[in-house]
Amino acid sequence: MVETEPECISMKRCFMYTIFLFIFAGIFETGGGYLMWLWLREDRRLIFAFSGAIVLF
Repeated sequence: MVETEPECISMKRCFMYTIFLFIFAGIFETGGGYLMWLWLREDRRLIFAFSGAIVLF
């Protein structure tokens, strides 16, 4: 973990970074779940399940 001093990073920048990570994680979670759903419900190939599992982890 990188040690940073609080005065180096502005509060606005930290807030925007947190929001970006939240949205990024949500997109990956939705995408991974969709790939798993395609494999289970739409009888897609097993690669969809593996891809979804990798994205979710």
